[in-house]
Amino acid sequence: MKTVSIILLSMIFSFASCSFQQEVLSSEKKIVNKKKKKEKTEYLVFKNGIFVKDSTVIPPVIAGGNDAAYSRGYEKMKYPDMALDKHIMGKVLITLIIDEAGRIENTKLKEGIGYGCDEEALKTVKYIYEDLEKPAMLNGIPVKVKFDVPIYFKLTF
Repeated sequence: MKTVSIILLSMIFSFASCSFQQEVLSSEKKIVNKKKKKEKTEYLVFKNGIFVKDSTVIPPVIAGGNDAAYSRGYEKMKYPDMALDKHIMGKVLITLIIDEAGRIENTKLKEGIGYGCDEEALKTVKYIYEDLEKPAMLNGIPVKVKFDVPIYFKLTF
C-alpha cells in the first residue's frame, strides 16, 4: 500500500509556530498530525501607507488555537491529482494580509510549484486564517499585517 504524506509547514506566530505532517493512507484516508520544528515568521505592519518590519507586533490569534485550525485545514486539503501523478513536491509560499479587524484582506501566490499545488495552498491558507479571534496588535492597537505562509508538499511511498 502506498502512503502519501503531505507536509504543510505554516508559520503562525513569530515566537513559536509548529508545523505538522499529514499522512493520508490512500485506501483508508486516515489522518495523523505530527509536530515538526519551530519556525519564525516575520510580520510587516502597515504604517503610513507602506508595510514595515516591526518586531514588537503581536501576531493575529486564530480562534480555537493553532492546532485546531491546522487540523481543520488538513481535513480540507487534498494533494492535487496532477502533482501526485507527476510526483511533484516542494514549497508554495503564500503572502497573506490580515486587516485591523482580523479579516483576510488579500492572499497572493509569492512562489509556486504548479500542478494544482499553488491553488490548493491558497485555499488551505484562506481556510486556516478565516476565523481569527484577534487581529495583530501593536502597542494595544489593532494593525494590518502582512506575512508569508509556506506550505510544503512532499510525497513518500
